[in-house]
Amino acid sequence: DFDGTLAPIVADPDRATMRPATRRLLEAVAKAYPCVVISGRSRDDVGRRLRGVPVAGVVGNHGLEPWHAESRATPGVRRWIPLLEEELGAIPGVAIEDKGLSIAVHYRRCRDKAKTRARVLAAAARLGPARLLGGKQVLNILPAGAPHKGQALLKMLAMTKMASSSQPAGSPASPRCSPSSNISSLARKPNRGGTPAMLSPARTATAPTNGNSRASPASLRRSRVP
Repeated sequence: DFDGTLAPIVADPDRATMRPATRRLLEAVAKAYPCVVISGRSRDDVGRRLRGVPVAGVVGNHGLEPWHAESRATPGVRRWIPLLEEELGAIPGVAIEDKGLSIAVHYRRCRDKAKTRARVLAAAARLGPARLLGGKQVLNILPAGAPHKGQALLKMLAMTKMASSSQPAGSPASPRCSPSSNISSLARKPNRGGTPAMLSPARTATAPTNGNSRASPASLRRSRVP
């Protein structure tokens, strides 16, 4: 994942970026293992933030891209945007992000987050059939029946000729272990026999709501994929 794993969650999603040390370590790991980034951002968006890193693939929109780039659900998403803007656009701090195949309604900058979240959920419920996916002070709205990141991971495993019957993630890393230290441990180990490794967030990283981009990274689970 990108936000909360490779990059800290920040008040302004447009300003999310990997720290230089994380980028260097990810580059090293990507050269040794087939690495795939699966993000809720649009594929183009996260691809720009990974430019120069030799990852094996990038999946966007929670698993919709690249396989559903010409989805028939897209016109429905287009109709949602003016409806959400009409109901939520006047609320100070709300930002409606058009991701092409899905929408994200951010309320991190709102004063009364609980009240705003209730209004966002109520507005989303009036859109009709949709898949709602909550996050850290954001609500993602996807077409009904949209795939999830787990399905995307299985597709990418098959596409990179890795076994699709991988075992669940192993024991959690130490709570004090940061994404950089997990990536660093992989970067120091050569890829013998082409054995891939998988990193998945145990908890979502958080950042203060005052715009400070220095977040405490989540601990990660590390597992071997046969």
